[in-house]
Amino acid sequence: MKVSEYIVKFLEKKDVTYVFGIPGAHVLSVYDELLKSDIQSIQVTHEQSAGFMADVYSRVSHKPGVILTTAGPGVLNVVNATAQAFVESSALFIIGANCKKKLWGKGCYHELKTPDAQMNIFNQITKFSTRIFAGDEVIQKMENAYAICCEGRPRPIFLEIPEDVFEEDVKGDFNYNIKKVENPKPSESEVNEFLIKLKSSKSPIIISGGGVIISAAQDELIEFSKKLNVPITTTIMGKSSCPSLFEYNLGFCGPFFSNPMVINRVLNSDLVIAIGTRFDELATGFFTLKIQGKLIHVDIDPSEFNKNYSCDMAICSDAKRFLSIVLNKINQNNINEYKKVFLPLDTKLTSDSNKKLPSIKNKVSPDVLISEIGKCFINKESIFVGDAGNSSSWLLGLQIQKNQLIITPSGYNSMGFSVPGAIGAKLASPNSNVICLCGDGSFLMTGLELLTAIAKKIKIICIVLHDKEYNMLTIFQDKNYGGRYSDTFINTFNFAEFINTNGGLGILVSKDEDITLALKKASSYEGVSLIEVMIDSDLVPPILSKLKN
Repeated sequence: MKVSEYIVKFLEKKDVTYVFGIPGAHVLSVYDELLKSDIQSIQVTHEQSAGFMADVYSRVSHKPGVILTTAGPGVLNVVNATAQAFVESSALFIIGANCKKKLWGKGCYHELKTPDAQMNIFNQITKFSTRIFAGDEVIQKMENAYAICCEGRPRPIFLEIPEDVFEEDVKGDFNYNIKKVENPKPSESEVNEFLIKLKSSKSPIIISGGGVIISAAQDELIEFSKKLNVPITTTIMGKSSCPSLFEYNLGFCGPFFSNPMVINRVLNSDLVIAIGTRFDELATGFFTLKIQGKLIHVDIDPSEFNKNYSCDMAICSDAKRFLSIVLNKINQNNINEYKKVFLPLDTKLTSDSNKKLPSIKNKVSPDVLISEIGKCFINKESIFVGDAGNSSSWLLGLQIQKNQLIITPSGYNSMGFSVPGAIGAKLASPNSNVICLCGDGSFLMTGLELLTAIAKKIKIICIVLHDKEYNMLTIFQDKNYGGRYSDTFINTFNFAEFINTNGGLGILVSKDEDITLALKKASSYEGVSLIEVMIDSDLVPPILSKLKN
């Protein structure tokens, strides 16, 4: 069996359904083997998009997203999306080619400065990188790499294979397999110590981060909160960890994105239980969030402990395993010993968002758009994929339900994430409504992937906020540079017409009252639809108003 054939057989054994990428001369042997497999190849228009698709596919399916790409430009086009996945904890399994071993150092096709150049780059943005240098290495190295990809904190791995190795015979034990390593759980002593602190606490609060969603611990989080009357506040990445209208959900914890009463609640809590959060600058309002009580930090990655906030107790554990074990222990005891008195906020966190922002004639108010999106998909299983920039700031004002998920970049924060990401989401959850929301600037980076969705008959709805500028940057230019705008305006483009002429449904909306009908048309259309929304760029998302002021 050749290495190229073994790779496909290996992916089949791991129940891989999709491979994202673009064929190149160095990996044609593997693409040829894919023709004999049930694995679907998703051919993209640019390798960066393969990375974003695989990223969101992994976040939704809780399985690694697999990328196959050729040497040189193919591999390096995946770098940006790999960095995004590394920072925001998404499992990518990247198979990238290198030039033939016998041609190394000769300046051949796609060769870089040294044969190790690709490896050196990916070493900085992956959990693990390795090279398969011969047919007798492929079995063990692929098994090891996949196991590392799946265990612990999800992050990318990079597997490099020189072109001529694909044609070598596989040697070794075909039954070699690595037993799956379970994610860490709290020790019995840690659980007991945690319960002692919880029992003695008068006003505990939970900070729920993206790790809760990654480990699919939403149900356990809600059960814990509801049984013990413990309020929840979330980071941006943790927004989907509980429904917006859940009675104990106070909203965001970051000072720039939150209600002052929530910030005070965190400040005055005698016990802060942080689960699956990095305490990054957005989650903490540029590290201005104050914690006076005891901090218990639960995270799967011990390198996050005491990095930005000193904790009184660190528990290295998967969020779901931690909450499940703690709940089981509480249920065995007298639950009333742990119950607290919950004091609701005097006003809703969303009160600012409920004030309709005035818009100018022939422009749409983005807050009205977000409200109508919520109404259109109420009680429907839905995934909303955001992008970098103000589009995500608006999207974060959406009230979500238990069967809904918001995925938006908020750490590495690359533009161009949403359109390919929405495709990955739909492939991972075909029964969900998938809606991406992006600005015109982000769409111009990766929006051609709608052609991929059209070709593969992948139904998604793309909503483009069209204001002809990088609006978040113009806000900063207004605030910090006296309104001097340098290269932050975008050439106009007819987004709706582009889709109409390429096999999809394009709708142009320039008035608030037309939004509802446009959303109904798009959601009932059996194909790719795009709603181009002409927005008033002078309106600032409520969660960014503090930054502007």
